[in-house]
Amino acid sequence: MKTKQIIEAYATLKSAKLTQMSSEDKFKVIKIMRVLRPIATEWDEFIQTIDEKCKGENHDEIIKDAQQWQTEGEKTSIPLTRRIEINNYLNKYNKERQRMIEEEQNKEVAVRNLSKAMISILKSQRLSMIVSLITNF
Repeated sequence: MKTKQIIEAYATLKSAKLTQMSSEDKFKVIKIMRVLRPIATEWDEFIQTIDEKCKGENHDEIIKDAQQWQTEGEKTSIPLTRRIEINNYLNKYNKERQRMIEEEQNKEVAVRNLSKAMISILKSQRLSMIVSLITNF
């Protein structure tokens, strides 16, 4: 499975309400989540690392100015040269960050302890199908 599919499946299962399910099926969902959780946690740490390591020297100052500009709108007190600098920095930062995220999202990840049927359902991202086929887990 691709990292992106695992992250989306974990988020879907994590936010799902299991109250209408039988205890047995709830336990199966929890077991699936337990298998996917380390990958999701690793993903969150990866995103935090990207955010920290891609920051330029004046990142916090630029963000502060960008927020001020956004709040003030067209009548901002921030000079045009600074606004150009903000745009250039944020465009470069976001482009680099997005490239790294996309590259990692598309990596294939081995998921142990899940049946092939469950992996194919997780890939399709259909929670109702996950719930209906959970008895096969």
